[in-house]
Amino acid sequence: MNKRSLWGNLWFRRQETLKVCHALLQDPKFFRVLYAIDQELAAQARAGGCLFCDGVLHCANYPRKPRACLPEVQDDYDMRFSFCCNVCRKRCTAMSVRFLGRRVYLGLAVPPTGRPS
Repeated sequence: MNKRSLWGNLWFRRQETLKVCHALLQDPKFFRVLYAIDQELAAQARAGGCLFCDGVLHCANYPRKPRACLPEVQDDYDMRFSFCCNVCRKRCTAMSVRFLGRRVYLGLAVPPTGRPS
């Protein structure tokens, strides 16, 4: 027989605690997958050339001191991939799944806006 409990004015079956993503955020393999995705995004951005003058892009990575990063993968997260045009010298920063814009916090450590944390 299933036990039921009253929550508010609705009846719900009792369930065991659901597994959440906290364990995933402690797994270095997950961080390495994000790093590999960023490498691929950076390669695509570099292959596309300069957005302003079609010049060749050279490596000009931004240093980062990321917060909320596992110590095992800290070395992979100390740079954000970026490029500089050899003609007009404008920057082209590749999209990133690791970093949230210009902030030092990792994108997965910042709660979405509009939701309680």
